[in-house]
Amino acid sequence: MQGIRLLALAIPLALTTTLMLLPTQAQELSSIRFNIFGARREITLGSDLGIFANRGLQVEQFTTQSSELQAQQLLDGTWDITGADADNYVYWTQDFDADFFIFMVARGTQDNHFWVSRDIQSWEDLRGKVIAADSAYSGQTSMIRLMMQDHGLQIDRDYTFLPVGSNRLPAILDGRAVGASAGSATASSDAARDGLVHILARGPDYLPAYPANPYATSRRWATAHPDQLLSFIGAIIDTKAFLLDPTKEQEAIASIMRTDQVDAQRAGELYRQSVSAIGDISTDTQVAEDMIQLVEDMRADVGLMERPTPPPSKFVTPVWYELALRLRGAR
Repeated sequence: MQGIRLLALAIPLALTTTLMLLPTQAQELSSIRFNIFGARREITLGSDLGIFANRGLQVEQFTTQSSELQAQQLLDGTWDITGADADNYVYWTQDFDADFFIFMVARGTQDNHFWVSRDIQSWEDLRGKVIAADSAYSGQTSMIRLMMQDHGLQIDRDYTFLPVGSNRLPAILDGRAVGASAGSATASSDAARDGLVHILARGPDYLPAYPANPYATSRRWATAHPDQLLSFIGAIIDTKAFLLDPTKEQEAIASIMRTDQVDAQRAGELYRQSVSAIGDISTDTQVAEDMIQLVEDMRADVGLMERPTPPPSKFVTPVWYELALRLRGAR
């Protein structure tokens, strides 16, 4: 509750501070240390087009190979803002009393499937086996627990997790594990093409909707740097509005060609995918609180959280986005 009270105090201050500190071209850029598993379009495009710089920010992007390490470093203050599976933030906030909160999260679809080695042909084949995981207690392993439970398999009794960070496919190929949750891009890997791995179950069959592109920070950092947080959110809103503007299509495609080093045809495909995923820039769309309730329900269903579950407001708040949206109109 102390964190919530501090947050409530910080927001009026943020409004005054941000209006006073709207960036000018002569102003030195403030740095945001952002940690992520993979690049996000609004960050790469917004940085390339100078949208973050127009907000007085320079985003330093760092990649991680482990959600557990990323969360610990966010807690320690190594990172200002991170992007990860929403389940990770719920886990750390609930189980370790971390002062994290999600300030943006969209409604998306489950992109991960349960990939297994070629000798695994049925659920019964998984008894006594090891499943590679990023974390054994959050993220995509919650979905694996749900799938296993649906087929009568229980963690520790019938199977175990081997935490390997993002090296899940290599763990299958070198024999340390027989399966893992992995993204749809795995279908394009040499291992899939050679028949070394295949899909046993598809994520969307169990979770048709899933939180997309969460952004989170700590309440301590938000309280200490309200102007930077609002500018960061404002730049994301600006970038998404840019992508949604049909008159900016060619500029956006040219930017994607530069940042992704792809040809015009591929850049056009990536542009259209990005536009389709945005929907609109309203608070309800960009801070989908019901997606966090979905995560809580999933964790409760597999025994990782007790019922009744906390209100989603413990883990996500729309107030920062709403304020950034209002400030955008004041610029």
